Amino acid sequence: MLIPIHKNCIVFFKDSWRVACDRIMKEGELYNILNNTKIPDIPYCSASGDIGEDTYHYTRTHTDQFVNAPWALILSTHEFTSHQHHRLILDNISKKLEMF
Repeated sequence: MLIPIHKNCIVFFKDSWRVACDRIMKEGELYNILNNTKIPDIPYCSASGDIGEDTYHYTRTHTDQFVNAPWALILSTHEFTSHQHHRLILDNISKKLEMF
């Protein structure tokens, strides 16, 4: 993900772990849909993506794959969901929270 530094403005940078499921829309895709339908007061998403998607070396949790491995110290009856490292940049952050 490339970030143009020539804009000289304040942006919101979100670094998170999203649920790794193809049926769940990525947050950046949702912002793009909202922006394209001209819904008011929605920040513009200038960049978003999974970490490593450009090199196919995704950063993902693997607990769900190994929780019940024979070498695990305690066998778990819990189910774990894999998560994908994801980043998002929103532009047009121009008002202080106290102004809303």
